[in-house]
Order: sequence, then C-alpha cells, then structure tokens
Amino acid sequence: MKPPPPHLAQVPTVEVTAIAARDVARARSFAKKHGIPRVFDTYDQLIHDADIDAIYIGLPNSHHCEWTIKALQAGKHVLCEKPISNNAQEAETMAVAAEKSGKVLMEAFHYRYHPLIQRVRELILTNAMESPLRHVHVKFAFAVFSSNDIRWQYDLGGGSMMDTGCYTANCVRYLIGEELDIVSATATPLRKDGRVDQSMRAELQTTSGSSVTALIETSMWSLIPRISIDIRGANGQAQITATNWLAPHVVYNNVTLKTASGKKTSESFTKARSTYGLMLEAFADATLNNNRAAILTDAHDAVLNMRLIDSIYTSAGMSIRESRAEK
Repeated sequence: MKPPPPHLAQVPTVEVTAIAARDVARARSFAKKHGIPRVFDTYDQLIHDADIDAIYIGLPNSHHCEWTIKALQAGKHVLCEKPISNNAQEAETMAVAAEKSGKVLMEAFHYRYHPLIQRVRELILTNAMESPLRHVHVKFAFAVFSSNDIRWQYDLGGGSMMDTGCYTANCVRYLIGEELDIVSATATPLRKDGRVDQSMRAELQTTSGSSVTALIETSMWSLIPRISIDIRGANGQAQITATNWLAPHVVYNNVTLKTASGKKTSESFTKARSTYGLMLEAFADATLNNNRAAILTDAHDAVLNMRLIDSIYTSAGMSIRESRAEK
C-alpha cells in the first residue's frame, strides 16, 4: 500500500479507510492513487459501515446538509467542507442534528488551526499595535477558469461568496471577535447566470455598535491571486499585515507589525506545519479524546458565518442559495 498523503502522515491517529462517489470508477481510481483500501458503491453504504468512525464530506455545497445529517444520524463524527451549507437555515438544522447525536460536527476552515492566523489574533488582543483596533480588511481572490466548475453553478451552491468569500467572512469575524452587520455589499454577477456572483465586496460594522469596521473583497475571477489581511489602528499609522493567511505552509507566510510609535517587526511561519494536518489533529483530538475545545470551527460558529453570508447576498440584491428541498 502507498504511504499516506503528507497531511495524514502528520496525524497518525487518522486513517482514510474508505471512499464513496457517484462515479464508482473515479472512486476506484482515486482510491488506488491514494492507497485507500475500500470503495463503496453508494454514500449510504459508506456512512453505515460499522468500522468507520468519522466521515469527511467534500460534496458540492448543496449536498452538505443532507449528507451531514445522515452521517450524524448513523453515529458518525463529521468533518464537513466549507461553507457548511447552502444557507443559515440549513446550518441551524445541521447544528441541531449534531447536538442530538452527540457527535462532532466541524467545518473545515483549515487556516484557523495554523499559528499564523492565531498570532494575528493575539497581536490584536494584546494591543501590540499600541493603538485600538479600528479596521480589518481581508482579501481572497483567484481565478476559476472552467465554466463547468461546480463553483459557478447556482444549483450546487456556487458563487464567489460561497467559496473564497466564506473564508473572508470567517476571518474577519475571528479577528474582530464580534459578529458583524452589513453597511453595504456589491456583487459582480456572472454573465451567463446572474444569480451567481463572480466577485463580492462588503463593508461591515460590529453588531455591538463599536467603532471597528471591516471590508471583505472576494473573487473567483482574479488573474492575480490575492490573499491578504490589512489591520489598522485608531491613529492611522499602526498596522498589522499578513500574507497568504489561507495556506501559509505553502509560501509567503509573514506577519508584519507596525506600532503607533513606528517600530516595525516581522515574523515568518515557514517551519509551521500544514493547516490541513493541524486541522485533522484537532478533529482527531475532539473525536478520540472528547476534547471538544480543540474544535475552533464548530457548528455554532458555522451558523453565525452562514448568517453573515446570507446577509451579504441579501444586501447585494442577490438570492441566498436555496435548499435542495425548495427547488
């Protein structure tokens, strides 16, 4: 058998033992490539297998709710791809199902488990800027060239805000430490389907009414990839910046601090482990050792994130993603 992928090798308590897909031939090919011993013909067979402890759901967004709930009801812990659902109502239903089952439901925002983003939050909490927090600007943009990509398909929960955008929404909420209201939101609709956003820009303010504001910019049609954080203090000079906060284990992984007094320092996270390995480690700790505190992106947080995404769509004059039962 082939060795496990690098992310799994970092977490010896996790083993991928089976896979299922609509196209069994593709599933068999994937299993052979990655050394996965068993292939199931259906999702139902997979989630009801007695030897499996947890399920990773990497289906299109529109299918997350249905199969997460089925897996939880089958007694399985669930690591669900982001965004956790098509809309906030689905996320709430999933959270209730997780509570009833007593099993772990974790949203796969892998970047949250990396020391780079945690360091940025620490700098804010400790007032390292020597100036109160005033503004957080988060960008995530790249290009999805294939017109057949599921991320462009409304019926499958596609759209920029549902892909790159769900990261930016989660990131500003985490860094500010408060929930956010919409000041304004502007979408660029996809030419062939106006229900799908090619890009989104949203100005936000804290629900509490504090003076902290935020801006998120997200796109799936940017020829130049942009993944950045720019945080400003009240005096206009103090600043924290972070490059490639999404996958700092790959490349470009610096956090730079400029204080109100003009002192500038920079930290590199080159030697830090993979975001995916760290996320799996937390998932394993929660499921095997019942350490629920290891889960930074739980079902409750997922509900709050989907509420913000729904609000951004509404403010931009676009429809939220419908549940499959509504179509």
